[in-house]
Amino acid sequence: MDTRTLVAALLVASAVGAATPLAGIASATAAPAGDVSTTAATADLVTIEVAVSDDDGNPVGGARVNVTYDGGENQTTTFSNGRAFVDVPRNASPKVHVTHDEYVRNFAVRVGEVDESETVDVTVYARANALIDVSDDSGAVEGAAVTLTKDGDRRTVDSGRTDANGTFESDTIEAGEYAVTVVREGYLERTVEFQADGTALRSVTVERARANADFLVQDPFFDDPRPIGDARISVRNDGKEVATARTDSRNGEAAARLGVNTNYTVVVDHPDYETIERDLSVDEQDAVAATYNVTRTPSLTVVPGQERVVVGEAVRVEVTDEYNQTVEGATVLRDGESVGETDADGVLNVPIAEAGEFEITAETDGLSSDSVTVRGVDEADGDATTAASNDTETEEESDGGGLPGFTAGAAVAALAGALVALRRRS
Repeated sequence: MDTRTLVAALLVASAVGAATPLAGIASATAAPAGDVSTTAATADLVTIEVAVSDDDGNPVGGARVNVTYDGGENQTTTFSNGRAFVDVPRNASPKVHVTHDEYVRNFAVRVGEVDESETVDVTVYARANALIDVSDDSGAVEGAAVTLTKDGDRRTVDSGRTDANGTFESDTIEAGEYAVTVVREGYLERTVEFQADGTALRSVTVERARANADFLVQDPFFDDPRPIGDARISVRNDGKEVATARTDSRNGEAAARLGVNTNYTVVVDHPDYETIERDLSVDEQDAVAATYNVTRTPSLTVVPGQERVVVGEAVRVEVTDEYNQTVEGATVLRDGESVGETDADGVLNVPIAEAGEFEITAETDGLSSDSVTVRGVDEADGDATTAASNDTETEEESDGGGLPGFTAGAAVAALAGALVALRRRS
């Protein structure tokens, strides 16, 4: 072998060994003679040849190549012929990233699982960037969402929102044909195409639009859900109330006009029902309908059989819920002390052992009822009479011996008057 051949062989060996793994994987050229473990590790490497060219097919030298894979990465630079050599672990699935001062690539090249040496072609493009100005009939539109996609590729190249001047400036992107999609809450979505070459300026005009929102509020407790009237509906966006409505007492319906392409929070409130919050998305349809099921605010009610009870007897207590349904297993308290639980019919007989007033309440599942007062009275006390007995006494007192409107005293007076009249005639 002459000197020129030897030098050429050394240069090739140097190029192949230049891209040594950065994750602690040694290359074959660095393996000491007789080092079996290092030789085995080298045998688990596969060399990838990366060929970088521009969109006209011309090789790109001086491109920085970074190959990443699970557990590490390798870096190198292409030669003047646009090629570079990188060692990666066998069976790795690497991604090839390429950067250059004059060229750019929007996405890394994904390589499938590598089990033998192969060539990966990477095309780079001239550098460009886009300036997107968004406005409506009133001027600049701030906060509009802007998305860039390149022709023939559905992946998002860049995205962001317009600033206070209605402008979005992209990062460095490949030169070429692009589509820009602009959408803003309350506006119709708009997509336009443009050519990115150097710095590309594109103006996009958007239009406001609203959709009808129809609401129905109902109580699903009943077999046939009942509409709830006078429920207040608050529509909010980013915590700010943008619309309100009240449901009709006849059908539980309400309506509002809402901006399109917006996500809302709807709050439904009624004094007798639990407040609910629900998400509502309004796209570019003419109308959107939403039904909201609400349930009454949980409550307990104590219903005593009577308000006055003879000492030594018991008062029948019934416990019901917010739908007037009896509650089994509710704890009943007399002056704050438990006296038992309601049965399957929601009833408990509460003993009244002494005269005085007693506060009766009920508790279950963290709920407490309002108190009702039951009075214990002695049997000899005139107050011991119930409302029913009072009614009976009144009826007896009004008995006129079968003569409507006459009491016993009135009958005696009438008889005395008749006797006086007879004496005067005689």
